[in-house]
Amino acid sequence: KSRASTIIMATSKDATAAAPSPAPKQETRAQIENRKTAALLQWLESNGVYISDKSSWGVPGHSLVVANETMDDYEPSGRGLLARREITQGQPLFSIPEELVMTKEKAKKTLGSGLVTDDMDEFIALALLLIVERGKGDTSFWKPYLDIIPQDEELNPLFRWKDEEKALLKGSPALVAAESLKQK
Repeated sequence: KSRASTIIMATSKDATAAAPSPAPKQETRAQIENRKTAALLQWLESNGVYISDKSSWGVPGHSLVVANETMDDYEPSGRGLLARREITQGQPLFSIPEELVMTKEKAKKTLGSGLVTDDMDEFIALALLLIVERGKGDTSFWKPYLDIIPQDEELNPLFRWKDEEKALLKGSPALVAAESLKQK
């Protein structure tokens, strides 16, 4: 007895359906930073931040720009606000409502006076508030701001350096400052 074989030919429609879809393109670091900056600027504007009419956020060539990387004396100095034109002394550039300023009082109001006590260091209170808000993820009111705060690996803090690396700074005030931060 012979066995009959059945060959099934896929139509082009079937072949397309079976073909794997291309992997989504990965965003570059610059694209990610630009997206985060745009979200921050939209959040600031929607929450009442005043921006001088002599500037316009997000449009190249305007007088003020939020930069992901700035330079000071030819050294990288992190994110910041840059002026691209001359600014008249006393001219208001921007105004930030108090609701958008993280303070020890805001930490106390959010986390409670049992956790944030009057004698607590302000930096510790703010650190606690940042930790709690970051833990909320997408539900945090502060998410657009939290997203632009540099991550630990971007900062490379001295207090995390190995002893051999810190030894190179012997006698430097930077080493004393790093050790002080490590103890906090």
